[in-house]
Amino acid sequence: MSNIKPLLSIIISTHNNSKTIKRLIESFYKEIFSLIKKNEIEIVCIDDHSVDNSIKIVSEYSEISIHKLHEHGISNSRNLGINIAKGKYLWFVDADDELVGSAIDTQFINKLESYSADIFLLGAKKVNKGNTIECVNKINGIYSLNKKFDGFNKIFKDNILNCSWNKIYSTALIKKNNLKFQKIASGEDALFNCDYLDKVNTIYIINRIMYIYYINSTTSSKWSWDLKKTEASLEVAERVFSLKNNNLLINDEIASRIIIDSLIGIGINIFNKYENDLTLSVFKKEYSDSRLKHIKSCIKVNDLKKSYFLKGLIAKSPVLSYFYIKKAVLDK
Repeated sequence: MSNIKPLLSIIISTHNNSKTIKRLIESFYKEIFSLIKKNEIEIVCIDDHSVDNSIKIVSEYSEISIHKLHEHGISNSRNLGINIAKGKYLWFVDADDELVGSAIDTQFINKLESYSADIFLLGAKKVNKGNTIECVNKINGIYSLNKKFDGFNKIFKDNILNCSWNKIYSTALIKKNNLKFQKIASGEDALFNCDYLDKVNTIYIINRIMYIYYINSTTSSKWSWDLKKTEASLEVAERVFSLKNNNLLINDEIASRIIIDSLIGIGINIFNKYENDLTLSVFKKEYSDSRLKHIKSCIKVNDLKKSYFLKGLIAKSPVLSYFYIKKAVLDK
């Protein structure tokens, strides 16, 4: 193996993903095999105490290094990936999604090598039971994020701010600023991105689809109830309010979008708590918590934000959107 460090580390986090992890690896492994052999890309798999066949499947691919996580949780998994990865850039991917292998080509590698941006923003496709939504920027190229740059809102109207899988991060910037994924039950990517973007000077936008995200993955823990998830979503929303006052890029529009996504997460958690026993009166009571009321009152609501909220809610849970719409009507 060459002593030259790879340009990109693809970090896969897995916990009992035997039903989907082969699909993920097969989506890109053959296409980038020559790049792996040239040591331009490395693949790192972090196993979070899987008890199924996930690691047996991964071990069939000789060029993937497997590392056992001693703690638990996606944040710990990503943080371990940061510590052990050798690449100049890091790409965090989930074991129940896919990459577009054909897009990880020489042209893509040349962009990583030539431009040395602090962050690369990728196009993605969200899939929900056969329905797809493409999140791809119209613009392409490198941009300087300074006081005069006024396009940040537009970038993240076309694309997704909260998640980590559509971004490629600079290892040096992460380590220089000692950035970590927070150990919370939900929203760790959103908090990390807020902290990371506060340190960013340049962003390179690649306006082609490179990631496929499955919203209703049956293996995803986001579809199970956990009181800590509501607490975490509230923490994310409250942290964003404090961040936006000291951050040139995280303004009212961006903060509101992150907070709206947190509110959607709370709604989904309520839905998962009661499942088939959820009634409109129960949902209305749960969704009217005092901290929730405070957070909602801080968002400058307009028709655009209402539309963003409902689109996100319908995409993730059509049944839950029904409860919210009925509640909204009754609140008038």
